[in-house]
Order: sequence, then C-alpha cells, then structure tokens
Amino acid sequence: MWVGMIIFLYGFVRWIDSPIQHCSKYEKCNCEISQYCNKFGQPKSAEDFESFNTWQIIMPLAIGLALAGGFISNRFKKLNQPWHDKNNP
Repeated sequence: MWVGMIIFLYGFVRWIDSPIQHCSKYEKCNCEISQYCNKFGQPKSAEDFESFNTWQIIMPLAIGLALAGGFISNRFKKLNQPWHDKNNP
C-alpha cells in the first residue's frame, strides 16, 4: 500500500502542472520551442512527456495492486484467527 501512495505523491509533486500533451491541443503553447506543453502552455521535453505517460500508466496499477493486496491480506487474517464462541469461553 505504501508503494502506491509513494508513486502517487511522486507524480503529484513532479507533475503539478500536468497534463503534458502535444502542443496542438493548446492554443497558448509556443510550438517553436517544444512539441509538448503543460496545461499552462509552458514547453516540456519529450523525456518529460514520456515519463509523465509512464507514471500515468503505473499509478493506477500500483494503487490497484495495493488495494487488492490489502484486501487479500485482510481476508487471510480473518481466516487464520481462531473462532471463539461467546457463550463457551
């Protein structure tokens, strides 16, 4: 679960000005400098664009795996606990 939170926070801090998209989607972007821009029209490199897309794919997978792992772990905890009858101590 911590891994999913760390990946989310990493992307939130690194790409606070996301999304990074192709300049043709923004009117205020200066396409002479770069092919990619953030939501404010500031130019971004192709490496920034690729790393943002990678994070965008990995983040939901990591959070989904963390939630599934927590659910499975919780189910095994409940199965391994001894069953006690309240009437018979």
